[in-house]
Amino acid sequence: MPIASTKPSPLSGVFAGFLARKAEARHTARVVVAVLIAYAAYAVFALPQGYWAVFTTLIIMQASIGGTVGAAIDRMYGTLLGAAVGGLAAWLRPQTGFGLGAALVIASALTAYIAMMRPNMKVAPVTAAIMLLTSAGRLGPLHAAAYRVVEIGLGSIIGVAATLLVFPARSRTAVAERAAKVLRMLGELLAHYAEWLATAQVEPAEEMHALHDRIRAGIAGVEAAVADTERERAARLGYHHLSPATPRTLWRIRSEAVAMGRALRTPWPPAIRAQLAEPGRRMLQAEMAMLAACMTAVTEQAAVVQPPMFAASHDEFQDAVAALRRERLTRDLTFDAVGAVFSFAFALESLYENLGDLADRIDESVLERPVGVMNRLRTTLRLQAPD
Repeated sequence: MPIASTKPSPLSGVFAGFLARKAEARHTARVVVAVLIAYAAYAVFALPQGYWAVFTTLIIMQASIGGTVGAAIDRMYGTLLGAAVGGLAAWLRPQTGFGLGAALVIASALTAYIAMMRPNMKVAPVTAAIMLLTSAGRLGPLHAAAYRVVEIGLGSIIGVAATLLVFPARSRTAVAERAAKVLRMLGELLAHYAEWLATAQVEPAEEMHALHDRIRAGIAGVEAAVADTERERAARLGYHHLSPATPRTLWRIRSEAVAMGRALRTPWPPAIRAQLAEPGRRMLQAEMAMLAACMTAVTEQAAVVQPPMFAASHDEFQDAVAALRRERLTRDLTFDAVGAVFSFAFALESLYENLGDLADRIDESVLERPVGVMNRLRTTLRLQAPD
């Protein structure tokens, strides 16, 4: 008797893969529920152009509550302006082809000018053009404009409600996930630099471009998520986790890391390497540990940063730089070599300061009160340092 095959079908594999991506699966469920409700409202209330309610739910629904609220508000502002201008132009225009063209040009120019000054009005020109170029049927132009606002408002309400009630996606979770990812990539970048100091093998700049691109895109994602949390807080739908200053600190950390990599691409003479390479490597490892501590605090969202004990490595590197100056080891170096050495030292010290700033921003979100920028970290590290 043949044994039945236990090999899973391709369809079950696809379904399992879909469920494994929880964020994507939950967003899909929210969209499906919102579209069904919008379509039911379209059918039950017999709205003249109720399909706009369905379109709106699909357009405004984002991966977080804050993003959906922001998109819904922007669409409503643009719709109000575009419907008002387009409906009035359709009501006033002469019923000729030339009159339609003139009305379209004037309405588009007016709404496009306003949209350039107020980017949240960007859908206004499209709405005005639709009002002019589509038939209002038995409704007059002004009645059609009013219905358009009602239908899009209904779709916006349904979209926000679905995002809020169906697997609620709080923006603070997106902030934590994106910030942790950025911190992990920054740690990976510092690990490359530490390896160079240990081996003197510089990786081609092209091989680092992809990592730098991911870090840059990741910080931009943190900025967008923090902006979403601000919208949630303003709408009293949630509270924000990290302050808006956090992405700016991440940009500064990335900038110092870029400067450090640029300095390390210039070869160091053997005497300089003997003096700075090992202290610099230990300082980089301590800063990597600080990034890991910040990542842990961000991920847990309920703990302050536990700074590593790296006051000793910081002091060791500062002593090595002071000895470099005292012994005048840079006297016979070229201008480019001297610039590279001291650029690395400056970037490493600035990174230390900015990591303290980042720890303060994270602690503020937990303690819900301002903390001293960098002073708390310095004091803590000095107290932790062994005698």
